[in-house]
Amino acid sequence: MSEHVNKKQRKHKRGSGKDRVLAAYVDILLADGVAAATLDEVARQAEISKGGLLHHFPSKEDLNAGLMDLLVELNEADIERTVAQGDDLISAYLTSSSIAQDEYSSVFMAALKLAGSNIPEVDRTLQQVLQSWHQTLLEHLPDPALAKIVHLIGDGLYLHAIVGSNPGNGVQELIQALEELSEHKTDCGEDA
Repeated sequence: MSEHVNKKQRKHKRGSGKDRVLAAYVDILLADGVAAATLDEVARQAEISKGGLLHHFPSKEDLNAGLMDLLVELNEADIERTVAQGDDLISAYLTSSSIAQDEYSSVFMAALKLAGSNIPEVDRTLQQVLQSWHQTLLEHLPDPALAKIVHLIGDGLYLHAIVGSNPGNGVQELIQALEELSEHKTDCGEDA
């Protein structure tokens, strides 16, 4: 949990009531799980009245929808940041995938805690987030198979990062091997 945004830092950061509620919901899901994430507990940790919470999120379903909207928003920003790093998308994507110490990662982990809990919107949103990365890679890499390989390797690196298992120096070797594969595929395509 130490790799996720520090709970106390976020709790005392003032923001809109809606932002504080979502931050508290993420914190509770990460620290204590789905069962502990009652509306009363979310309001308490957000330092907002229950009425204030219900103003922003009239139901638990609305709170879950708000969390999914935040996940999509953060995912889109992460994609934009990664693509903006230039021509070397493989390196940018895999390097980004090996780091999980930001708000996006905390929100993603909170959404994973809700996965499989009979909330179809959660599963759909997680699928949407994964698919948006795959689509981005397809748009920027020369071969669909290479895009899928890069995507799955990135998912593996991210899984290791979010559970605190550092993939170490192997990331650079993976990047180099994939870039060589990409160059080889491009060279073979030009010869045909």
